[in-house]
Amino acid sequence: MYIKNEIFKSGIQPMRVLHFAPVKGLKDFLKNSPYVSTYIDADLNPNVATYQADMTRMPYEDNSFDLLICSHILYCIPEDRKAMQEIHRVLRPGGKALIVDTIEGDTTRELSHLPAQELKDVYGDEATCRVYGRDITDILGSYGLKAHIIDYVKQLSPEFIEKECLSEAFDSEIVDCINT
Repeated sequence: MYIKNEIFKSGIQPMRVLHFAPVKGLKDFLKNSPYVSTYIDADLNPNVATYQADMTRMPYEDNSFDLLICSHILYCIPEDRKAMQEIHRVLRPGGKALIVDTIEGDTTRELSHLPAQELKDVYGDEATCRVYGRDITDILGSYGLKAHIIDYVKQLSPEFIEKECLSEAFDSEIVDCINT
């Protein structure tokens, strides 16, 4: 919804899109959208996406994309700052990055020191390296990405949320970034 209602209104058409950790519904929407000229879905796991790629070493040219989407993945990357540098590098100036993740509190907390079982029990994923706080906007800003947090799902009607099975998404925010 956010992409359709907010991003495609921006006038950048057609868009070159890089989508990390793609989910089927959004992948299908983007692949078939008249606003998208190039769609690349990528992940470290070759069973998840068409292209295998590491967010910390993206195999793409500088300024290659108008939009980069990563959903619930940045928190699992041990060297997330390298991924942020790469996002800045592959986005064209003025390009957008949408980072969907859980935001808790004001300050990002590193968790890689915790045992894997505790990470799985508490956060649902033993690969969790950190939980981002609202300071993610400052962190991204230090890598040339002007960011703000949007709690977009809370702007939707309860009927729409139920129809689209979005209740679990209430734990996630969108960090909308512009490449400077």
